[in-house]
Amino acid sequence: MTKEELIARLRRLEIPREAAPTTRNTALETARRQESALRDSEERLRAILDTAVEGIITIDEQGLIETVNPAAATMFGYSREELFGKNVKLLMPPPFRGEHDQYLSNYRETGRAKIIGIGREVAGRRKDGSTFPLELSVAEARLTEGRKFVGFLRDITARRESEQRILSALKEVTDIKAALDEHSIVAITDPAGRITYVNDKFCAISKYAREELIGRDHRIINSGHHSKAFFRELWTTIARGKVWHGEIRNRAKDGAYYWVDTTIYPFLNEAGKPVQYVAIRTDITALRESEAQILAIAEREQMRIGAELHDSLGQQLTAIELMCQSLKEDLRAKEPGLEEQAAQIGRFLREAISHTRSLARGLSPVNLGATGLADALAELAHRTAELGHVNCRFEQKDAVTLEDGVAARHLFRIAQEAVNNALKHAQAGEIVISLSGGDGSVRLGVADDGKGFPKAGRNGQGMGLELMKHRASVIGAELRVETKAGKGVAISCSWRRNQS
Repeated sequence: MTKEELIARLRRLEIPREAAPTTRNTALETARRQESALRDSEERLRAILDTAVEGIITIDEQGLIETVNPAAATMFGYSREELFGKNVKLLMPPPFRGEHDQYLSNYRETGRAKIIGIGREVAGRRKDGSTFPLELSVAEARLTEGRKFVGFLRDITARRESEQRILSALKEVTDIKAALDEHSIVAITDPAGRITYVNDKFCAISKYAREELIGRDHRIINSGHHSKAFFRELWTTIARGKVWHGEIRNRAKDGAYYWVDTTIYPFLNEAGKPVQYVAIRTDITALRESEAQILAIAEREQMRIGAELHDSLGQQLTAIELMCQSLKEDLRAKEPGLEEQAAQIGRFLREAISHTRSLARGLSPVNLGATGLADALAELAHRTAELGHVNCRFEQKDAVTLEDGVAARHLFRIAQEAVNNALKHAQAGEIVISLSGGDGSVRLGVADDGKGFPKAGRNGQGMGLELMKHRASVIGAELRVETKAGKGVAISCSWRRNQS
C-alpha cells in the first residue's frame, strides 16, 4: 500500500462532518459500523506500518505519539516503547520544538494549516542529540476518538550530501573555468564544427564580437597559411576521438595575423562519438615573431661568416698558397731537399682553400634571384658528392622559380639538414635531392637509401627533424617524413606560393 492509499483509507474511516443522524437507533448503528470498520482495518494498518520503508508516526490532537513504525524508530535512534505517549516535539530540534505545541493549538482554534497536506523539508533530532534533514508530509483524519495526524518521514541525509557534493563539484568546475578563461583562449564547437561558445579572450584576439562568431565555423579566422592537408589531418584526428595539438596561424577581423598554440579535446558520448570539441589556445604570436627574428639573425650571421670565410680567410689562404709556390721555386735552386716539403704545404693549402670555399657557399647559399634555390640545391648535391662517401645528385623536372627569398632560404636549410642527417646517421650510399613545381606550389624532396629511423619511435630523432619541422612551420609549408627500417628516409616539403 502506498502512502496515498494509506491516507485514502484513513479518510474513509473519518466521521462525516455534515451527516447528522435522524434517530437514535440510526446513530448507534452508524457508530457500530464505524467501530467495526476501524477494528477490521487495525491489523492491516499495523502490518503496513511495520513493513513500510518510510517512517510513519501518528499523533493525537495534543501532539502525543500513538504509533511509531520500526523505520521511524530506527531513523531517530529510539525504541518504539520509548516514543509511545511522548510529545512528538521530542523528535524536533530547537527552535521547532518550542513552536510545535503552539502550532497545534492555533490549528485547533483556527483550522489554518501550515504543514498538513503540504510536503516540506524539516530537521529531525535523534536520541543522541544529532540533527538530520528529513522530508515530512502530514495527513489528517477525523476518527471517532478525535483527530489523528499521520506523519510520513524520509531521511534525506544521503540526498543532501549528494547535493552538496554536486554543488562542490560545480563550484570547482566553475573555478577551473574562470581560471581557464583568465589564461587561455577558449572555444567550443559542435560535431559539425559550428562554434557554440567563445570566451572573452577569443573575442579580443580575433576582434570579432561574440554574436559574429556563434554559429559560424573556424574558417572565419582562417589565414590561408596552412594547407588543406593540415586541416584534414586535424579533423581526422579529433573525429576519431583523439586529442590534437599544434600551432595555427589565424587572421583577425582587421586582417592582422596571430599564432596560437592549440589543443583540441573531443568530448565523447557513450558510443565513443564526439558530441563537441573544446579548443584551448595560447597566444604565441610574440614567440613566433621572436623565433622568426632569431632565425633571420642566425641566417644573416651565417651569411656574414660565409662572406668572411670567402673574402677574408679564403683570400689570405690563397695568398699564402701563392707565397708557398714562390718559396718552392726558391728552394729548388738553394735547398733542393726542402722543395718537396714546400710542395706538400702547398697541397694542404689548396685543400684548405677548397674546404673554406665550400663552407662559405654552404653558409651563404641562396641568393634572392628567382632560380637561386635550384642553383643552391645543385651546388649542395655537388659538394656532397665531392666528399666521396656517397653518391648525391640533384633532379629538377621543370624549371622552378621562387621569388620569396625567405622561403627559399628555409627550404634550402631543410634540404641541407636532411642531407646532413643522411650522411651522419643513416649511413646512406645514395642521396637524391629533387625540386619540382606546379599549380602554384614548390615541392622539395630529399630521399636516401640508408637504414631509416629506428622502430623505437621518433622521440629520439634529434634536433635535426624538429628544426626541419619548425622551418617548415615558419613559412607555412607541409613537411612529411616517410621511413622504413633498412629502406631509407624520404622527406618532402611542399610550399604554396602567394601565402597570405
